[in-house]
Amino acid sequence: MQENQIHTILGFYDQNQEFQKNDRYSDRYQSVYTKPDDNLHWLVAIPHDNNRLEIHQTDEHGVIITRDTYESKGNTVSCLSVERLQEDSRRMVDFSADEINLIYQFGENGKSATIAGLHEILPRIKDTDTYRTVSLTMDKLSSLSPEVCSMLISSVKCRKLYECDHSIRERLAKAKEQLKQSITDEQKINRERHRKRGGQIR
Repeated sequence: MQENQIHTILGFYDQNQEFQKNDRYSDRYQSVYTKPDDNLHWLVAIPHDNNRLEIHQTDEHGVIITRDTYESKGNTVSCLSVERLQEDSRRMVDFSADEINLIYQFGENGKSATIAGLHEILPRIKDTDTYRTVSLTMDKLSSLSPEVCSMLISSVKCRKLYECDHSIRERLAKAKEQLKQSITDEQKINRERHRKRGGQIR
């Protein structure tokens, strides 16, 4: 995975750019990032193969509360899995892509407001699968501590904004390339017409 892609992924969890690489705790298997005034909460990047990266975040006790996996695809990165530790520390909770999309759409500043927003739309949902997804999302968010939930919402929103921005730039680049090709094709046609007309005159 390219360095700029790793930097982008770390930014999903460090929007204020507070974390710095800590050589004391880093090794060839992982890169550990800490805040200058806080060596307790770690942000850890663990590379797998050439195109995958696992991100961990720890609490003040060194317990992993975040475990997400990313994959690089060309010039962009995509999230493969999202897991957060339950408040009772019994197990990690995994969030599906649909549940993450709900968190992006309805995520507010905190656990209570987000769950309240999802609860508000629940009675209006007629589709069984959608109803189940919303209910599961609420249950999973309820199992997280307020701090972990807020961190999840923040990272999801940051990542989704990146994906949206990258998608727009890709579409613009594709449209620009198509326009360029169209102009080139038109020029070729005009040159061919001009050549044929010139040949008729001779």
